[in-house]
Amino acid sequence: MATKMRVVENECAWGAARGKRACVVLHDGSIEVDGEVVCEGPKQPVWRELHAALQDIAKRRSALDAEEAEALVRAEAIGIWRRLGYAHMGEYLERELGYGPKVGMERLRVARALIDLPLAAECLGNGMHYSAIRELTRVMTPATERDWLDFARGKNLRQIEAAVSGRKLGDRPEDPANPDLMQRDVSYRLSPHVIALIREIRAEVARELGHRVDDDVLFETLCRRARAGGDAGGKPAYQIGLTVCSDCKRGWQTSAGRAIEVSAAVIERADCDAEHLGSLDAEKPARVTTSIPPRTRKQVLARDRGCTVPGCRASANVDVHHIKRRAHGGGHQPSNLTVLCSAHHQHLHEGLLTMTGHAPDAIAFEWTQPPADTAAATLVEDDARAALTNLGFRPCDARDAVALARPHVGSRPQLEALIREALKRCVRHAT
Repeated sequence: MATKMRVVENECAWGAARGKRACVVLHDGSIEVDGEVVCEGPKQPVWRELHAALQDIAKRRSALDAEEAEALVRAEAIGIWRRLGYAHMGEYLERELGYGPKVGMERLRVARALIDLPLAAECLGNGMHYSAIRELTRVMTPATERDWLDFARGKNLRQIEAAVSGRKLGDRPEDPANPDLMQRDVSYRLSPHVIALIREIRAEVARELGHRVDDDVLFETLCRRARAGGDAGGKPAYQIGLTVCSDCKRGWQTSAGRAIEVSAAVIERADCDAEHLGSLDAEKPARVTTSIPPRTRKQVLARDRGCTVPGCRASANVDVHHIKRRAHGGGHQPSNLTVLCSAHHQHLHEGLLTMTGHAPDAIAFEWTQPPADTAAATLVEDDARAALTNLGFRPCDARDAVALARPHVGSRPQLEALIREALKRCVRHAT
């Protein structure tokens, strides 16, 4: 019933009757006289109706997402694609449900995860947005499910994505994020000739460094060379504007207006060969200093002419590194300095590579984990693809399965181990 807001005594004429009568204006704008509504108020504003309708659609969509997730798991279990003549579940999802390969596999991943996450499945069915559930399933386990759902309550998608970023499966919301896990998928719309050029550049960088390069190394090389503008040795590779916590030693680098957390290895690597701008919050700007005296740095770059790791031919995108670190008593003497390419410099600070001795001709390098034998690994991959094709899998499915299995068999894979891992992926993508 509408709330009565005020009473007005007024001379009114309603029908044949005249005189003083009690007029009440209701909350919805209607007018009531002597307990009888004689004039209806305006209808509910259109925006309220639309808002209510959209909320209802979102809730029903979440319920449908929950229903679909349950059905997808059952469909995969019975091999529904076979009965319709499709090669694998991904093709079924694309042709029958309209999901592209990436979206389809992501839908299937979430559906599988919800089998062991009953609370999350219930939240999805009750109206929690699918996009939020999708992000949470990257880190939730049965043991941490309730913690994450409580944390996500009242937060938008961007806040949830930020919380999930840098955490692995099984972590809790209060666990510290690992910046090494914070990789991002970035997409560009490129013309075919630009794509071909990037492939050529990747091959050129790989030949220069003597090993296969990942996306991080490729794009860092391109960016640093573009910023250098042809000046290979004029300035240090880094100008440090980092915020470092004095207690936990975590660091953040400002990039395009955003603070991005970086790993300890990145901070150490940058500090080797940098211009220090001082505190970014200081009232008076500090004098710019360098990690290595400029004259010494130029001398070392001219002496070494490129990365000194045996087999590496990189002469651009290089840093100057202290063989004996300054924290351990090393100084800026040329005999304690050597040139490393960005990839080997990063490997060294990540602990994958060690070096001892003195420059320029008495440095001993040792890999804590031997680098991959690119040629041998490629041959093993070719043999694995051929074996899967001979087993009846389509060549494209064999190629994808081997690519998915490759990170799980080490830097020097054995053929049998690679085929075994690839077969696990074939069951999901090509059976």
